[in-house]
Amino acid sequence: MGDTYHASGEYHKAIDYHKKDLEISTGIGDRSGIARSNRNLGNAYASLGEYQKAIDYHKKDLEVSTAIGDQSGIARSNGNLGNAYDSLGEYQKAIDYHEKDLEISTAIGDRSGKAGSNANLGNVYHILGEYQKAIDYHKKDLEISTAIGDRSGIARSNANLGSAYHRLGEYQKAIDYHKKDLEISTAIGDRSGIAKTNGNLGKVYDSLGEYQNAVEYHKKDLEISTAIGDRPGIARSNGNLGNAYDSLGEYQKAIEHHKKDLEISNAIGDPSEIAKTNGNLGNVYDSLGEYQKAIDYHKKDLEISTAIGDRSGIARSNCNLGNAYESLGEYQKAIDYYKKDLELSTAIGDRSGIARSNGNLGNAYHSLGEYQMATDYNKKSLKISTAIGDGSGIARSNANLGNAYDSVGEYQKAIDYHKKDLEISTAIGDRSGIARSNGNLGNAYHSLGEYQKAIDYHKKNLEISTAIGDLSGIARSNGNLANAYDSLGEYQKAIDYYEKDLEISTAIGDRSGIAICRGNLGISHRCLGEYEVATFHLIESISFFDEMFLESVPEQNQLTFVKQYFISHTILMSCFLLLERAESALLVIDLGRSKELHCCIEKRRNSVDKDLFDYARAIWNRIEAREEQIEIEGLQTLLHLGKNDTSILVFAFDWEGFLNTWVLAEKVIFRKVLDSRRETFYLLIMELLGRVNVKVDRNSSFYILDSVANTNNQVMSLFEFPSAMPASKNAVVNPASYNDFSDQNILEMLFKLLVDPVIDIVKGNKLIIIPDPLLFFAPFSALIDENGSYLSNGYSVQISPSLHTLKCTMEQSFDSNFGFALFVGNPTVGKVSLNGKDVTPADLPNAAEEVKCLSKFFKARPLLGREATKQVVLQLLTGASIIHIAAHGEPTRGEIMLASNSSLTGQCSSVGKPESYLLTQGDILNISVQARLVVLCCCHSGQGEITSEGVVGITRAFLAAGARCVLATLWPISDYATKEFMEKLYGELCQETPVCEALRRTMNFFQTHGKEEYRSSWIWAPFTIYGEDVKFGKDEIEKIREKSHGFFSGFVVV
Repeated sequence: MGDTYHASGEYHKAIDYHKKDLEISTGIGDRSGIARSNRNLGNAYASLGEYQKAIDYHKKDLEVSTAIGDQSGIARSNGNLGNAYDSLGEYQKAIDYHEKDLEISTAIGDRSGKAGSNANLGNVYHILGEYQKAIDYHKKDLEISTAIGDRSGIARSNANLGSAYHRLGEYQKAIDYHKKDLEISTAIGDRSGIAKTNGNLGKVYDSLGEYQNAVEYHKKDLEISTAIGDRPGIARSNGNLGNAYDSLGEYQKAIEHHKKDLEISNAIGDPSEIAKTNGNLGNVYDSLGEYQKAIDYHKKDLEISTAIGDRSGIARSNCNLGNAYESLGEYQKAIDYYKKDLELSTAIGDRSGIARSNGNLGNAYHSLGEYQMATDYNKKSLKISTAIGDGSGIARSNANLGNAYDSVGEYQKAIDYHKKDLEISTAIGDRSGIARSNGNLGNAYHSLGEYQKAIDYHKKNLEISTAIGDLSGIARSNGNLANAYDSLGEYQKAIDYYEKDLEISTAIGDRSGIAICRGNLGISHRCLGEYEVATFHLIESISFFDEMFLESVPEQNQLTFVKQYFISHTILMSCFLLLERAESALLVIDLGRSKELHCCIEKRRNSVDKDLFDYARAIWNRIEAREEQIEIEGLQTLLHLGKNDTSILVFAFDWEGFLNTWVLAEKVIFRKVLDSRRETFYLLIMELLGRVNVKVDRNSSFYILDSVANTNNQVMSLFEFPSAMPASKNAVVNPASYNDFSDQNILEMLFKLLVDPVIDIVKGNKLIIIPDPLLFFAPFSALIDENGSYLSNGYSVQISPSLHTLKCTMEQSFDSNFGFALFVGNPTVGKVSLNGKDVTPADLPNAAEEVKCLSKFFKARPLLGREATKQVVLQLLTGASIIHIAAHGEPTRGEIMLASNSSLTGQCSSVGKPESYLLTQGDILNISVQARLVVLCCCHSGQGEITSEGVVGITRAFLAAGARCVLATLWPISDYATKEFMEKLYGELCQETPVCEALRRTMNFFQTHGKEEYRSSWIWAPFTIYGEDVKFGKDEIEKIREKSHGFFSGFVVV
C-alpha cells in the first residue's frame, strides 16, 4: 500500500504505511523487512524534499543490509544515499556513494544495478555541467540495459541522453533520444514514462524557440499525468506549461499554470517543487515588470531551498533575485546576489551555474557602465560554456559580449560577436537565439547609422519571433523597427510599428513596454507636428511610469526606461510650448524635476512618496481642465509674489536645446532664448568648472551632464537632438575658443544668455532661481552685466530644485521650539579606508579656528578633533537649530569625514572602515533634522577632484531630512577665506538679516576686500543657498544661545 500511495504522489499516506511495515518487521525481527521499510521511508521523505530525514533512513537501510550481508541491499542503499546528497547539492558525496553502488553491483554481477548506478552518476555529472562525462555514463547505462533486455532501462538511458544533449545545445540529437524513450515507454505501456518524455520534448522545443510545439507536448504530459493520477507529474507539467507560456509572452496563462503547480506541490508536501515554482512565478512577474512581486516569490524560493538544504536551489534563487534587482536598476544588489550564485555554484562544482553567474555579472556591470568588467565576466562565461560544450551558453555569451562592445562604441567588434551568436544559434537550431542575434545585429547597425541594414535584421527578428509565437519578441522587434524608421525621418512608418508594439505590450500586460512605447509615439507625432496627439501619448506614458514607480522607486539614470521617463517630461514641455500653453509647460517640467529629486532621495530611503504622485495626478487634472493658472496663482500667493520684492526664474532647455525662461512675479511671463542652444551653456560651464577642478558626472542625481576628465576634452550633450532641427544662427560654432576666455568673459557671457533677456521684467531685489539641471553649477551671484557689476550687487539669490519642492518647504509645519547650535570642526579622521585606499586626511587647523570663533555667536561649545565622532554628531543633529560643519568631504559622493568612535580612546591602530567615520546621505535621511540653517564647509583643503554629486548630494539629503535652508559651496576654497567669510555672514544673521540677503552682503563685502586675493569671484562666488530664505529674530537668537549654553555646559563626550 505504501508503494501505491508513493506512486500516486500521496507521500504522507505512503509514510504511514511504511512505518507500519517497519513496526511489524521490527516486532518479528525481520531484518530484511527492516532494511526494506527504512529504504521506502527514505524514498518517501526524499520525494517530500526532506533530504536529511531521507539520508537518516537510507543510512539505517545501509547499516542493516551490511549487518545481514545483503550485497544487493548495500548497493541499493548507497545509490539512494547518492540521490539524496545529489538533491542537497552535495555532489561529491553523491558521486562517492554512486561509485560504491557501481562497484558492488559490478562485483555481484548485478547488471541492472550497474546500469542504474551509471545512470545516477551521469545525472550528477549533468548537474555539474560535465555533459560529456554524463553522456559517457548514460551510454554505458544504455549498453547494459540493451544487453539485458531491460526496456525500462533503455527508455531511461535514452531520456537521460536526450537531456544531456539538450543541455549541450544539440537539440536534434536530444529530440531523437527523447523520441526513442517515448517509443519504448509507449511499447511497454509505461504511461508515467510517456508523460515525462512528452515533458522532456516540450522543454527541448521551448529551447528551440518553438513554443507552440512545446505547449502541445506539455499538454500531453499533463493529460496523461492527470489520467493516471500522478500528482507530482501534474504539478511538473503545469510548471513546464507555465514556462512555455512565459516564453510566449502569455504571462497570465503562465501564472495560472505555475499557481496550479504550486497548489498541487503544497498539497503533496513537495518543498523542492514548491521552491522551484515560487522561482518560476517570480520570473513571470519579472517579465511583467512587477519586480517587487518577483522579488517576494524569489525570496520564498530562497527561504525554502535554504530550509531543505538544496544548494542548487539556493544558487538558482540567488540568480533569480539578481535578475529581478537588475530589472529594477538596483545593480549593486543584483551583483551581490549574482556573486552568491557564483560562490555556491563554484562550491558545488556546477560549471553550468558558474558560466551563468559570470554572464549575469557581466550584464550587471554592463548596465552600470563598467564595460571592461562586463567584458571580463562575459569572457569567463564564454570560456566555461565552451569547455563544457554548452552551445546555447556559447551563443548567449557571444551576444552579451556583442552588447558590451556596442555600448563602448566598438560596433564592428559588436557585430562580429553577434554574428557568432547567430552562427551558433543557427547551427543548433535555436530559433529564439536566431531572433535574438538578428535583433542585436539590428541594434548595432542602428548605432553605426546604417539604418537600412538595421531594418533588414529587425525584420528577420520579427519574422522569427512571429513564427515561434514569441509575443514579447514581436513587440520588441516592432519597437526596434520603429526606432530605425524614426532615425530615417520616416515618422509615419515609425508610428505604425510603435502602434503594433503598443498593441502587443498591452495584450501581454508589459507595463514598462507600454510606457516606453507611448513615449516613443509621443516623440514621433511631435516630429510630424501633431502636438495634440503627442501630448496625449506622452501624458499616458508618464502616467504609466508613475503607477510603476508607486510600487518601487527606480534607480536614477541607470535604466533606459527611467531616462525616458524624465526625458518625456521635457518633450511634453516642448509640445505644450508649441501649442502656446506656457503655463502647462511650466507645470510639466517642474513636475518632472520633482520626480527626479524624489527618485534620488527615496531610493536611499527605500520608500515612495505617495503624496508626490497624488500631486502629479492633480496636475494632470489641472492641465486637462485648462486650470493651470489656478495652481500657479496658489504658488504666487504662498510666496507673496504680489509684493513685487521677489521674482522666481525658472530655466528649462527644450527638446531642441533652446533655453526657455519663466519669470514669476505678480504675473507669469514666458520668454524663449534663441541666441544659443544648450551646447553653448554646457561648454561655458565646463570651462569654468574645469578651472577649479570640479568634475560634473553624468550619473549625478541632479545634473544630467557627461563626465569630463579635464577641460581639453571635447564634450557632448547627453541627449541627442533631432537632426532635422536647424542650429541657431547665433550658436557658438567654435567651442575650443572658450579656452582663451578669461573668467570674466565667461561670467559676462552667462549673464548675457541667462539674465539679460529677462532683466526688464524681473521685480524686486531677490531672485529665487529654479535652474535647468545643466545650470545648477552656474555661479549666479557672480554673473557680470554689461556695466561690470556682479548680479549680487543688485539681487540676493536663492536656489531651489523645483517649484514643487519650494512649495512643500513653505507649507511644511516646523517645530516652534528652538534647539542648540551645533558647530563641528576639524574632526580627527586618522588613517582610514576611502574608496578602496588607505588615506590619512590632513589636519585642518583653520577649520577648528573657524568653528571656535563662530560658536561664540551662540554661546555654544564646538566639537573638535577626536570629540567630533560620527556617533556623537549623528545623535546631536536631530536637536540642533543651527548646524555648521567644517571638515573634509569625500569628493565623489559628498560624504562628510568625521572622527571614528575609536578615536576617543586614542587607540586607532586599525584602519577605520567607511561606516565608522563617513557621515553619508543615507545616515542623514534616516534621521529627522529640525535645523533652520545648515552650513557645510567641506573639502576645505581643495585636495583631489570633486564631483557634482559630491558637492550637492549631501545638501540635498539635509533638505530631504527636514532642514529648511542649506548653505554649501560649489567648489572648495581657501581655509583662511572661509573663516573670515563665515564671521561676516553670521554677523549679518545675528542682526536679523535673512540668510539670502546676509549672503549677498557678505559677497559684496568680499568684492571690495582689503586683501586683493579675497576679491576674486573664485573665493566668494561658490557659496549658494538651497531651500528656504530663513531669518533669525533677536528673540530666536537668544533662545538658541540659551539652549546652547544650557545643553553644552554639562556636555561630555564619552
